[in-house]
Amino acid sequence: MTTATFVRQDPRFTLDVFAKFDVALHETWGKALEGAVEPDELDVRTRSILQIALDAVVHFSLPVIEQHVEEAFEAGSNILEILESQLHVSNLEGGTHGLHDGLEALEMVIQKRQKEGRPAPLRGEGLKPEDMIPEATWPVPPVFPYHYPKPRYHVQVIEKYHPELNEAYVAWNAARFKTRKELTRLMQELLVTAVDVAIFWPPPLLDHHMHAAFEVGGTTQMLLETIVFASTAVEGARITGLSAKGLEGGLLGLHHGVTALDRVLKERASEGLLAPHDRNSPKVGRVAMTV
Repeated sequence: MTTATFVRQDPRFTLDVFAKFDVALHETWGKALEGAVEPDELDVRTRSILQIALDAVVHFSLPVIEQHVEEAFEAGSNILEILESQLHVSNLEGGTHGLHDGLEALEMVIQKRQKEGRPAPLRGEGLKPEDMIPEATWPVPPVFPYHYPKPRYHVQVIEKYHPELNEAYVAWNAARFKTRKELTRLMQELLVTAVDVAIFWPPPLLDHHMHAAFEVGGTTQMLLETIVFASTAVEGARITGLSAKGLEGGLLGLHHGVTALDRVLKERASEGLLAPHDRNSPKVGRVAMTV
């Protein structure tokens, strides 16, 4: 297969089936979903970074990933933004195999562009102070389901049974956050939201990152566009290579993501938390929950 033969599925087909699959949910979200097909708040650069992350998770063939890395550079991205996004996603899904594919494709494209005299910048605009602010402290007792357990069980197990390794694990996570040069806080949450939609990560864990996206400047429109994009971006990986994963995506991924967003918005409304519809909406509500 060559990159020229790979065609991304039009999400409009998925929306047509969605209307019959869940009539009630479609009545609430149908019009908004149609508006999310043609992205307004996810620019080409953001979509390209999401695409490369999803490519690595499902192991699209290297020519496909390289094509998307090319598109990211053409859209104004840079080496560190792509690298840091791959590291962020690999820590959650994809692991070393995904990191292998994503960064190998990145290196091949860098070498090609440099040989041809085309730009492959190391850095971009850099991060703002708000990008270095960590997630708000989870309340005790928990308010939303995603606040429990605190800390997550996998963190408890490492700390309980291997304190020495836990010190290194905590330091690694802190370093990944503090040493970022280009990957914004909002982009971190959009990346995890996209991947969680694609792999059907269950509630309330998918909800967690949608809540976090609202806390750092995300909007309902932005999350809807991410859901629509992610639900079709993983389709077709199996036809590109033996190592590729076959994820459902499509209708089921779309339904999974929209159901989670619907739930998150109701939860935020119940606590008076900030959840603007789009970038032009007034910023009404508390930015972080402290109870």
